[in-house]
Amino acid sequence: MDVGALCSSTCVEGAHGTDKGAEVQPIDREVVSNQYVLSTADGVSLVSAVLDIEIREALFDIGNEKAPGPDGFSSAFFKSRWDLVGGDVCRAVWEFFVTGVLLKNWNHTILALLLKVSGSPWVSDFRLIGLTNVLYKVITKILSRRLYIFLPKLVDEAQDAFVQGRNIVDNIFVARELVRGYNKSRCTPSSIDEYIQKWGHHTLSYALKVELIRSVIQGVEGFWFQVFPLHDAVLKKIRSSCTHFFWGGRPARVTWDDICTPKLEGGLGLMDLWKWNVVLLTRAIWHLYRDSDSI
Repeated sequence: MDVGALCSSTCVEGAHGTDKGAEVQPIDREVVSNQYVLSTADGVSLVSAVLDIEIREALFDIGNEKAPGPDGFSSAFFKSRWDLVGGDVCRAVWEFFVTGVLLKNWNHTILALLLKVSGSPWVSDFRLIGLTNVLYKVITKILSRRLYIFLPKLVDEAQDAFVQGRNIVDNIFVARELVRGYNKSRCTPSSIDEYIQKWGHHTLSYALKVELIRSVIQGVEGFWFQVFPLHDAVLKKIRSSCTHFFWGGRPARVTWDDICTPKLEGGLGLMDLWKWNVVLLTRAIWHLYRDSDSI
């Protein structure tokens, strides 16, 4: 069986809305001639008929808290009324995979800008999110799940990111070995200060400050914490910057250690920087031990 012809005849051109009778261009074999090509069995599996159970699993995998798209229906609605609308949903999604035609209103998206700071914002202070319809999400989930199975075969082993079981940090470990003269003491928390200086801490509530520290500041730290054992001076500087931001430059009413205790113990559940660094480094060591051929 000609897998290329099979995939060409069944692939979907209409990811952004299609007209009936749209011609699907054949695969250029010169592009993939020197790369891994799926076997006939893999190709058949990739384009096999979509089952109702696949559609249901894809829809129920969408979180109830996800905002609805332009049609106003959330995944929670479809889940709660699956006994009534499940059949129609399955037929609608199945028709797309059979005909290759995507209704344009299914692909309508609301682009919303969420302000991340107070005061006079810049364009960079907004976060862009796209709100798409649930049926469109179901289709993309089915496509991604099917392709996901073959990613380890299609993606080169040197590519460490975006493939389960691979870790982008592995590349940093390799670079670190190649550049032995790296001086960890030069690692500074300047990026943390840049974030804090943009926020008007005098106008923010304590609750919002906690969320900013947890989601933004600790998100910036997290990547480097799993690669390098940071110097005590760096950790103290980051902690000092967070303390100053949280209390608005005023004397602290509660110690930072108390703030970092779990909520069940009366704290705010923020990460202790030193412990977090140790935990992430330990996880990296365990990953290298478990997957010794990853680098």
